[in-house]
Amino acid sequence: MSQKNNKNTVTGVRQKAEELIYTYMNVASALFWRIDIIGHKIKYFNNYMVPGLGAETGLLLKDMEYSRKVILEDDFPGFQAFMDAVKRQKSASVLVRVKTQNSTLKWLRISGYPDPCRTACCFGSISEDTELINGMLACKSGASSIKNRLNLFDTPVFLARFSDRKIVAANKAALACFHYTVDDISLLGLEDLFSVAGHPQLHGIYESLIFEHKWNGNILLECKNKTHFSGQAAIRAICDSGENLLWISIRNLKKEQFLEDHPGGQDKTSCKKTVLRKIGRTKNLQELLSVILENQPLPNLADALLCSRVDIPQNRVSVYGSGSGFDGLTPGSTHPYVGSVAENILNFKLSHLIVKETSESIKPIDWALFIPMGVRSYYAKPFYENNTLHTVLIFCSSKSDMFDEENILPYQALLPAFLKGLEKFKN
Repeated sequence: MSQKNNKNTVTGVRQKAEELIYTYMNVASALFWRIDIIGHKIKYFNNYMVPGLGAETGLLLKDMEYSRKVILEDDFPGFQAFMDAVKRQKSASVLVRVKTQNSTLKWLRISGYPDPCRTACCFGSISEDTELINGMLACKSGASSIKNRLNLFDTPVFLARFSDRKIVAANKAALACFHYTVDDISLLGLEDLFSVAGHPQLHGIYESLIFEHKWNGNILLECKNKTHFSGQAAIRAICDSGENLLWISIRNLKKEQFLEDHPGGQDKTSCKKTVLRKIGRTKNLQELLSVILENQPLPNLADALLCSRVDIPQNRVSVYGSGSGFDGLTPGSTHPYVGSVAENILNFKLSHLIVKETSESIKPIDWALFIPMGVRSYYAKPFYENNTLHTVLIFCSSKSDMFDEENILPYQALLPAFLKGLEKFKN
């Protein structure tokens, strides 16, 4: 009876493990497969479809006539060699270009390996790597040809030099959206495109570009006529003849009225004079936090505010709070830097951090500070000086899942005001 129970337990664990693996497969941007060489059968483990091929994606390995039709003629011999290797149970990979249903070209990477668990079987994946390969090709193709291709996009695209962040090219869509002329472009830098409220975000973007060669996220933008927009940006680091360039693609532009109506739209200080006057009268860091909390652009989204002063050499963060739950917090109380929000942001080079449910966290600071204070979700924004993290401002809520990538955008307008007030209490 005991052996039977043990067998059932092992079977249950295996089933749960398989369910977990299938869950991971279903969110991956790849189609996973296994071929039974003797039985001449193929099994697909998830439902991923290559954009432009759709439900026909699975035919690539099933139907050689279909493969011959969609794979470019120059690439088909390599595909055949790959299939021959798979049938001999050899590890192999191939890159092929396929013609999609809308006549565009996609780069596919197809990999196969001998199945270690089943004899006479191979397993592998099909993934679409068009963006990655085009980026690699762009490194060889030269800036002039890249500039010539900008107008193939109907959404705004800019090219900038990484060394001085100056714009060197823009497509017609970018000129039209941002109200610039071709002559204006040579005078612009990235800081001119980003709203002043978005400038604190630039440090994290540059750091991601240096270490990861790319950045994706929501940004605040400013047009020539000072109109403000939010949008989703994809920024890629590319190279041309030894010169480092940034490819900046922007989509889903949306006008942001809050920048005109709330701190940030009227002048270069990015905050209303009334807010600055209130900040000027603050006597300590807690009062500064109270002013920021009272003037948040989305009322009642955050019901508390925490400021963490970071001292990495001393392995210490000093915290100050204002709002619901933080009344009993001793100003300047310290916690270890190791395990803190600041460490998490720095280790993973984050431009910001959103925690939707603290009770699901494994960070020590969440259990030592936030959960006892009743904080269920928060949005944390880091601040740097001379490439050193010195402060993290954390908007807190007693409710779960209160912050997301969209609703934190208006809060960028308050950051310059906070920094200005922070100067008073540096020491």
